[in-house]
Amino acid sequence: MAILDDTIQLGKAFLRQYHSGGFEIMSSVPVSCRIDKSVFLVGSTISVLKQHLLADNPVPHCVLLQPAIRTQSLLPMERGEETHSIYGSYFLAMGTLAPYESLALTTEIACNYLCTLLHGCRYDLLLRVSAADSDLLRVCRQAGATEVDSQPLTYYRHRYGLADQGIFGRNFNIAIPAGDGHRDVGNIIVIERHGVPIAVEFAMGMSTLLTHLYRLPHTMLGNVVADVLPMGNLKEYQLGDCLSVVGCLRQEGVMPRSSHMQGRILKRYQRVMDNLCLSMGKDPQSLLDTYTAHARGLLPLLRMQNSS
Repeated sequence: MAILDDTIQLGKAFLRQYHSGGFEIMSSVPVSCRIDKSVFLVGSTISVLKQHLLADNPVPHCVLLQPAIRTQSLLPMERGEETHSIYGSYFLAMGTLAPYESLALTTEIACNYLCTLLHGCRYDLLLRVSAADSDLLRVCRQAGATEVDSQPLTYYRHRYGLADQGIFGRNFNIAIPAGDGHRDVGNIIVIERHGVPIAVEFAMGMSTLLTHLYRLPHTMLGNVVADVLPMGNLKEYQLGDCLSVVGCLRQEGVMPRSSHMQGRILKRYQRVMDNLCLSMGKDPQSLLDTYTAHARGLLPLLRMQNSS
């Protein structure tokens, strides 16, 4: 099983399914581009798409695959803690944005996409929703099996870094069968401005999807880096995590310097990577070259966005 091949196959199917439903395929941006001033690195598709929430024009129907980095694992790795986030820092984000009136359409396409991957029916999915959200509850009951109020209310609420604009979200999560239960792979979020619904977002991560689809023991094994780095313990997962971040940022031309935040983040990840390689008897530059060459295989998928 090559994660790169599966990523390309599932990514193409995701774009095509939403494109067939009337969604425009949007271009990805460099992770380090600061298109979203609330973060130093793009960490989700909404970082790219939230500009449409602030414009005077109507919210468009759009779909996007976006490389993303979230740094929640960095500090524990620097401290040498024997813990690691179940999510890797670097991943391929999958997302859509549409007017609020397309809530049912967004949900329909998302459920169809996941059911196709599972070779199953709608009731293989579990939609986790709050009874406080009558619109989401209604859509979930029409779409498949529901689990109501199984989590605290905060589980069903979303922030966008736009509190000053009065923009928040209400969400339900979509879970697929995994082991002895269901695991969340994505969420559909109604975005509100001052309490009025204005848009709907679908957000999912490719690594998380592949991990639960194939019932892998760790999310890093659903990352393209798993094709070039055998991983089975904490240190190897941490090395894969750092390698994927360093490879992404170096490919974008970011240098490990202290003069700007992206460079400082890269410098910290690279230091952890070098130390892990030293302790494991690996050559960091050789490993980086191998990973970077392999990860270039994703370029046709991202270029598909520009040419579709």
